[in-house]
Amino acid sequence: MEDLRSLIEAGESETLEFKQEAASKIGKEVAAFASTSGGVIIVGVEDDTHAVLGLADAKIDRDRITNWIHASVFPAPTFVISETEINGNAILVVRVDKGQEPVYSFKDDPYYRIGKLSERMTAAEVKHRYAAATVIARIEALDADVKENHPNRHTALLVYGQCELATMPYQVLLRRLIDDLGRHFVKREDAPSEGHI
Repeated sequence: MEDLRSLIEAGESETLEFKQEAASKIGKEVAAFASTSGGVIIVGVEDDTHAVLGLADAKIDRDRITNWIHASVFPAPTFVISETEINGNAILVVRVDKGQEPVYSFKDDPYYRIGKLSERMTAAEVKHRYAAATVIARIEALDADVKENHPNRHTALLVYGQCELATMPYQVLLRRLIDDLGRHFVKREDAPSEGHI
């Protein structure tokens, strides 16, 4: 409970959103969190003052929010809604996991989180995310192949963005590549070929 109070006092952030009441547009925040790093939506808290106003019927609101998310967010996100009280006021806590897919949409519009805001993605951002996901999937496939067929091999590659030849254990290199891909866009044609392993 103290952790929740501390969250509310800290205010909204890239991973925290307040909603004064349950409304169908909550799906926009759910999609944005799923597309980014995951996050928490606290329903029953006023945006600007962080005052805990509570909900008249948290059980009904919980069911409504669940239905709205299922009906308006695609692909289906992973989320959990819990009910709790602060100073006798019932609130809902919606915890949204970072999604497995690169893009999540609310009513056909893709969203992601930028600072305290849930913003609509541009076509370029959507393309960027799908391309990066393709590269990551290819690296993970190479990882599975090396684990199965060449568990003791080492890999020498040019490390992206650094023009530095690195020789290191395959698992260390894989982790570094995936981390770099999470921060920088790598064109599909720049992906390592199987001949590099």
